[in-house]
Amino acid sequence: MTPRVRTGVGLAAAVLRILPGAVLVFSGFLKAIRPPEEFAALLSDYWILPPALLVPLARGVPWVEMWVGLCLLTGFGVRRAATAAAVLYGAFIVFLAQSLLRQLPMNDCGCFGRLGPALRPAQTLVMDIVLGALCVLAAWDREARFSLDRWIDPARFNKN
Repeated sequence: MTPRVRTGVGLAAAVLRILPGAVLVFSGFLKAIRPPEEFAALLSDYWILPPALLVPLARGVPWVEMWVGLCLLTGFGVRRAATAAAVLYGAFIVFLAQSLLRQLPMNDCGCFGRLGPALRPAQTLVMDIVLGALCVLAAWDREARFSLDRWIDPARFNKN
């Protein structure tokens, strides 16, 4: 592979992790700055979680989203962060798919809290499938170009 092609592939791989990372940071931040009871109310609309878990999850999920998203954005622990993000998006897909299959009366998926864009569950399902697939591809990237990982431990990546 020529250096120019290698740089292009590395740039594409960086985009694979930056886009879902940015969405996670944005959605986590919008939920974290509001009272957790607001997000808990949105979670209750899915009718899948026991009431005792709603507020603890509403407190924790936004911070997990922001941490995983920041790791993807900076390229710190790329493979682990991409795997964690794929698991998060997988959980979101399960929640959304079951709500659509059960035809639950939902106008807002709650993905961005009450401050962000109000997406319908079907719109968010498509978005989460695409972002989850990008995370899977990012987890397979062995080069980790344009990442903090590569800067911290260059010897790990220069084994040619």
